[in-house]
Amino acid sequence: SPVRRRRGFTLMELSFALIIIAMIMGAVASICRALTMQWSAADQAQAIQLQGSLATVRLEQALRMSKYIGMYRTGSLGSTSQTTAAAIMLWYNDNDTPYGSIQFDEIALIQLNTTTGELVLYEVVWPSTITPAQKAAADLTYSYSSIAASTVPETFKAMKYVTAMPIAHNVSGCIFNVNSLGSLNTRASVEYQIQFNENGRSWMQYGVAALRASETQPP
Repeated sequence: SPVRRRRGFTLMELSFALIIIAMIMGAVASICRALTMQWSAADQAQAIQLQGSLATVRLEQALRMSKYIGMYRTGSLGSTSQTTAAAIMLWYNDNDTPYGSIQFDEIALIQLNTTTGELVLYEVVWPSTITPAQKAAADLTYSYSSIAASTVPETFKAMKYVTAMPIAHNVSGCIFNVNSLGSLNTRASVEYQIQFNENGRSWMQYGVAALRASETQPP
């Protein structure tokens, strides 16, 4: 009859439809969640690799500017104390007179801070308010032995005008190895390994950077 043809769904039919829709939505939600987790994991992996690449650029820039190397500590990829962490003293930016001599603002240090997990560049930054007389008084000439002493990283970091700039974060270990230092035929180079750890993910960055020229040991 016309009345029977116009009737709606029964409660049982609606219940079955809702159950089927819920099952479909649950499956879609599970797929979306799995994709989101995969995307998040990929983003984290790419982020830590990007940190390694950025550290390489910054580290090699400092090393390739350098003219000679003072003391260095090899360091370790495992846990280590601050006094044995990777460190390297650099003589770079030989721009002040007398040329060929090491001035205070031509010294830099790269060291792993084991407390913050940062690879840090320490260098001299003159404040904009410093007078020429103050700069001349502070910008002393140093002998090579001054940057080759075993305790020079701690001494240098404590000096006035020395500023710290992180060049890499989430670093759990670092190793430096110096090759061909003092050779007139081959530029000295620094091989490095940097271990990154972030959110349970790790990445090892390898590299080597040569100094800008072959040099004999400065006086």
